[in-house]
Formats: sequence, C-alpha cells, structure tokens
Amino acid sequence: MAGLAGDGYPAAASEWTPVSFYTPDGFFVDTVLGDPNKGGEPDAYFIGGGENFTGRVTWFADRGECYLYSGNCHPNVYRIDGFGKDGKIKGEIRFAGKMKLEKHVNPYPPAEDVAKAPVEIVRLVNPFDSKKWGDKTATLIGNNGEELAKISIGYDDAFLYAKFDVKDVTPMENKADDEKQIFKWGDSVGIYLGKPGKHDKVQAGDIRLLATEFKGRPVVVAMIPEGGTLSRPAEYFTPAGGTWKFVFVGVLDDASARFTKQANSGYTAELKIPLKLLESLGLSVKPGEKLSFDAEVLLSGFGQRGFQTMSRNHLFTSRSFVPSKMVDDIPTEARMYPAQWGEAVLK
Repeated sequence: MAGLAGDGYPAAASEWTPVSFYTPDGFFVDTVLGDPNKGGEPDAYFIGGGENFTGRVTWFADRGECYLYSGNCHPNVYRIDGFGKDGKIKGEIRFAGKMKLEKHVNPYPPAEDVAKAPVEIVRLVNPFDSKKWGDKTATLIGNNGEELAKISIGYDDAFLYAKFDVKDVTPMENKADDEKQIFKWGDSVGIYLGKPGKHDKVQAGDIRLLATEFKGRPVVVAMIPEGGTLSRPAEYFTPAGGTWKFVFVGVLDDASARFTKQANSGYTAELKIPLKLLESLGLSVKPGEKLSFDAEVLLSGFGQRGFQTMSRNHLFTSRSFVPSKMVDDIPTEARMYPAQWGEAVLK
C-alpha cells in the first residue's frame, strides 16, 4: 500500500517500481513508472526497483496535488498529474448499483509442453576445424513460443562438442566481472549433463556448462554441485532464494569456445569440452549410452539491475516452470533443476 490519493484513491506500489491507482470502489485507473522486468532502456521513469522499494503516494489537499516518492537507492520525487482540485480523477464517472459476477472458465487453457524426443549426440571429426557438424539438430523454442536456436551435439575420442545457431537481433554481450556469475550479466549458451535417468535433486555427475565472452575472450565455465576432482567452491545466497553450493565454478582452461556473428540474424556459438572432465564425474560418453540433458540460451537486456540476463530459455525445461525463468535472484538462477531435463542418446 503506497497511500491514498485525492478523493480516496488507493495506490499500490510494486517492489519493482510500478505504482497503480484504483478507484475507492476497486476499479483500476492507471499505472505509473515502468516495469524493469519487462526490459527497456533505463531512464528517470524506470529506475525505482529493488526488493526494498519504498514508494509512497501523498495527497496535498490544500494545493490539490499528488506526489510520488520513490525510495530505494534511487530517490526521486514525481508529481502525478490527472487529479482535479477536488481530488477526483479528471473525466471520471461514478455509478451506483449492484454488480452481478459470473464465473467463466477458459475453454482453451494453456497446454502442457509435449514430450520432446531425445537429443542425438553423434560421432564427429573435430568439427571446430572441419566445420562438419552433421545433420542432427534440436530446435530450442524461446519463452515467446518462437524458434530461438538450432543446436548440434557431437563427440570424438577426446571432446564433447556443441553448436548453437542463435536468432537474436541484439548484440551478443556479457558484462560479468566475475566468472562465477556469468549466468547473471548477459548473453550465454549452455548445456546441462547428468547420469541417465530422471532425478529430482542434483547429484554427483550433474554439470552445467556455459559459454560466453568473458572480459573480451570466449570461455567455457563449469558449474559442478557435487563430485568430480575439481575444486573451486562457490556459494550463492539471498533470503528469498536460500543457499546453493557448488564444489566448482570457474573457467575451464582445457575447454574452448568460439562465437561468430551472423549478419542481421544473431550468432553462432561453438564449444568443446574435454571428455576427461565428464568421465571424472562418472559420465560415460560412448555409443549406445544415455545422458540426462538440457540446453539453454540466455539473452541480455536492461532490467532493474541495469544490463543483465533478461530471458532464460531451455530446450527441455518447461516454459511454465517459474524458477528456471527467474532473472532477479542469483541463487535461483545458479541452481539446477534436473527433474526438468530431458535425455540425450549417443550414436
């Protein structure tokens, strides 16, 4: 509750900036200020957000004026126009009487995501040099329901390979200054791998691999919650998201990534991961084997923290699974959700 304005209009303040006004009998009037979670360039009407936003609306009856005070780390004062000197919204017409409410059920509720076929991981011959990625691709549908990327996965005796052809009209950019938070601050692509079979919680063998441009160079970062031989512990915490720990989060020196801009259409990301890393986690990359699998594309934009990851898109994880789409809580974004993953089959 941000306050009462004019002739008894309640004002409701969101923690992410927008303030909405309602008539005394509960009808929506209007919303002021922007919602940074929807993206857009930051400006003076778009910067109030934060988990402790202290928006307050005050009505000065002697002057017939309404003011909004925006707190948090961006203190601003705004005059809200649209009120008459009598405190009523200009042009408002009020009616009296009884309202009859009827319940209507959506005859076309959103359908659950249909089961997707397993991804085929095919035998390749050093596609980084040969440029031959085979003809087995998976299509990643973005959160908007449109095709976002074509993905190819392969392997040889030494490496696992992945290629993403990403459709994105904005530049590929990541402004992370800490390798442990590259998932937070811009564009990246990645894959999740785990031992075969569904499991609800993370376990030894699960790994998240993210490729991006970090401080001007292409890198692959591994996030390992349990097991393996690498050790570079990381911990993520907020009161909302709780604590999530990893035994290793960091750049893999023996992995490679490459990004190629595609004119007017996005970019191509290629990465290769040493099989010895996966084998140290108990993953078997051999013909006929299966792996738990998912792939992701993270897109950048301007949010309530400035330039950041604004959209998290997955191959298997349902678009309706809210935690996997979170972009405003670091531990929730770092966390893995293996129950949502699909399957990959090695050919």
